[in-house]
Amino acid sequence: MDVTQLLPPDRVACNIDARSRKHLFEILSEMLGNSETSGMPPNEIFSGLAGRERLGSTGLNNGIAIPHGRASGLKQPCAAFAKLIKPVDYGAPDGKPVDLALAILFPDGDESIATLALTAEILSDPQLQSKLRECNNSRTLHEMLIATANQWQENQP
Repeated sequence: MDVTQLLPPDRVACNIDARSRKHLFEILSEMLGNSETSGMPPNEIFSGLAGRERLGSTGLNNGIAIPHGRASGLKQPCAAFAKLIKPVDYGAPDGKPVDLALAILFPDGDESIATLALTAEILSDPQLQSKLRECNNSRTLHEMLIATANQWQENQP
């Protein structure tokens, strides 16, 4: 997987002021909807993310969430990352609010489980979480995410 195609710099945002999980989905949907990759209106992306969330929380532990969904007409997966100023209640298994969220859209029929597992494993690293939370600009945040994902992929058999 080419991580730089999945998550380009213009879809990484630092210090986002989201009031709720719904508002976070609206922000992530705008980020994804304004990309050439998705070509989808933000309201359709929002509906997909919210629909998936109704099946069960996409929150992990320690303030991390990976909202995701499928989109017909999408040619390749695309993602957006947001670091929040203040955590929002998310319904995560550990009950902690979320301040780091990576939204991923998958084409219909695309095998998403491997990508979600990889993403969850990378974002579950406490050292990375700490670095992401300390970061205060989008460019550096993007560079950290890409470098970490690339390094992780290089170390896989």
